[in-house]
Amino acid sequence: MRQFILFACLFTSVTTQTLKCEHFNKNHAIRSPTDYTCKDSEIDGNGSCNTTELCVKDEEVPGRQPNCFVSWTNESGKVEIIRKGCWSQSKPCLAKCEAVTIKSVFFCCCDNDLCNSHFSLGHINKTIKTNEENPVVVPTNEETWVVLVYTLVPITLLSLLVVLIYWIYRKRKHSYGDIDNASVQTPGSGLTTSTQNTQLLIPPEINLPQLIDIKARGRFGCVWKAQLHDRFVAVKVFFLQDKQSWLNEQEVFNTELVHYHPHILNFIAAASRGVGVETELWLITEFHEYGSLADYLKTHTMSLPVALKFMETMATGLSFLHEDIPHKQPHKGHKPAIAHRDFKSKNVLISNDMTAVIADFGLAVKFIPGECTGESHGQVGTRRYMAPEILEGAINFQRDAFLRIDMYAFALVMWEIITRCSDVPGGSTPTYMMPYELELGQHPTLDEMQACVIDQKTRPVVNDLWRQDEVVGILCETMEECWDHDAEARLSAGCVEERINHLHRRIQPPNELAVHPNMINNDVIRNGAPVIGNGAPVIGNGAPVIGNGTSMIGNGTHVIIPPSPTSDTDIQNQINNRKNQELPVNSNEKLTNEVNAAGLVATVTCDAETALLSAGDRESNV
Repeated sequence: MRQFILFACLFTSVTTQTLKCEHFNKNHAIRSPTDYTCKDSEIDGNGSCNTTELCVKDEEVPGRQPNCFVSWTNESGKVEIIRKGCWSQSKPCLAKCEAVTIKSVFFCCCDNDLCNSHFSLGHINKTIKTNEENPVVVPTNEETWVVLVYTLVPITLLSLLVVLIYWIYRKRKHSYGDIDNASVQTPGSGLTTSTQNTQLLIPPEINLPQLIDIKARGRFGCVWKAQLHDRFVAVKVFFLQDKQSWLNEQEVFNTELVHYHPHILNFIAAASRGVGVETELWLITEFHEYGSLADYLKTHTMSLPVALKFMETMATGLSFLHEDIPHKQPHKGHKPAIAHRDFKSKNVLISNDMTAVIADFGLAVKFIPGECTGESHGQVGTRRYMAPEILEGAINFQRDAFLRIDMYAFALVMWEIITRCSDVPGGSTPTYMMPYELELGQHPTLDEMQACVIDQKTRPVVNDLWRQDEVVGILCETMEECWDHDAEARLSAGCVEERINHLHRRIQPPNELAVHPNMINNDVIRNGAPVIGNGAPVIGNGAPVIGNGTSMIGNGTHVIIPPSPTSDTDIQNQINNRKNQELPVNSNEKLTNEVNAAGLVATVTCDAETALLSAGDRESNV
């Protein structure tokens, strides 16, 4: 009998499987009939029932096991328990109470005694104790991200600020401080044809300029205004990956005779400073306060005489670049023809006397007799200024083909100047516009340029009123002949130079008579010194050219330097005679203009055949 009673007790304890759980009901008045009935002593002042209860296995439903559960809410980190107690289900619960979310209510169940006294958010794995009277505040997953953001963002910004300050400090020190790792190349005592022969100087023999202000940014780097001793200079800083352009500019600047031309940017020195990835490549040149033609035209207009003077000197410089000039002493070599290949208003500077200075030779190519130019010259330059043959990829790799490409771009620059000329018929345009900006906007694609320039053969709009003026009409015709779709029909730089010179002389007051532009090129060729002033060319120590003052230009042009007028009557006669001259406008006919006024004699020949002849094919009698 005793054995039977012991067996029955053991069986009852095994099959009953009781579990002790915490019991809590936020509102004891709202409960189901099967809920635990709280005693009055177990109800707190808030009407909540807070005690423990014994959970028994439900024998009526096979497989169900007793468990403890907790349900609560969490609003902005404020945890509020709703219910605690017994929970019966067939699926097993975890040993610890970890929550799952049902909308805005959290729920968890567990299968150990009083396991619902502690519960946690499964994502954060932080236990929440509930044996306190006040609700427990716990950070949620969302709040954790907020804390991380508010913590990490300021730290990140502060770190970036420190790095930026350090970088600026290094940059300023690098720009203004002492230069320990710099080498400088300057033109040697004799002109060279290669940068390998330039003179190499190391500080303190030469001090590099102090950078002041960035004036322009471009494809290859930026241009600074800088101070070298007691004068301002321009410093073009190249990126290391553009070293070839830096070397190419030096190559052009050190070409025979280029250094002395008044309408080619004056080269001072080249410098390489720094080591490794911090290497900077400097090109130090003369500084021009007015900046580039494009920047000037954005805020200024030009009178017709000033515009003619500028276009004339621009053509003079380009004509000089295009010419193949033998040296007066054959053993010293010669100046080969040079194509600019990126001619545009951004690359033409304005000097203090409102004349043109051609700059930026990073893409220029020299044509050395006997050497092949190669076929590595593809679609280079600025897309807006590309000639039709470049846009369609049909490039002839001969010298004259490259020179004609320059002339197409030259015509577009002429158009830019005329549109901002204040005293042409119709007046200047209200705002400066780049070529094809009206048709294609500020950032045309290559396909758009091809469709416009090649397929439609569109060119910038020429105002019909311009043609009503005799001088401006000839400029328009010259411009249109230079941007002709047929490259071989375009005028040469020398022909444009002569034509604009005659227009300029026609409207120029007698007290501002300038030297014929070919005299500038001729003087550079003969003496290696620039022309100075507005009168006769000056060489060497400043003495004027003497003798009969006659020069023979390669294409047969004769110029006699006029003597100074002796009276007001002589001056007026010169003006009247120049006004009475008619300039022919058909470039396909031989243009001959002879002026005789108070000792002034000039004979200019420019026809279509001459225009197509390159400067290197002309005979030089100098």
